[in-house]
Amino acid sequence: MYANYIKRIIDVIASVTLIIILCPFMIVIAIAIVIFQGRPIIFTQERLGENHVTFKIIKFCTMTSAVDAAGTLLPDKDRMTRTGSF
Repeated sequence: MYANYIKRIIDVIASVTLIIILCPFMIVIAIAIVIFQGRPIIFTQERLGENHVTFKIIKFCTMTSAVDAAGTLLPDKDRMTRTGSF
């Protein structure tokens, strides 16, 4: 029982510490996306997790939503931006 609480506390402390340390890098990436690609900077994506429970993750936009004449999305290699390929 205590192991679950201690692990949770360590996870939260590690997460907050990493967010603080990586914040300047995330700001530089966000500025690069605005300059080279435009907006939006981030988006959410739903993923399937443990026990088939869906959760949302937040990601930087590294692909466009370009479509062909029929309205279907282009292949990933054609939608990848310079920021995404970097």
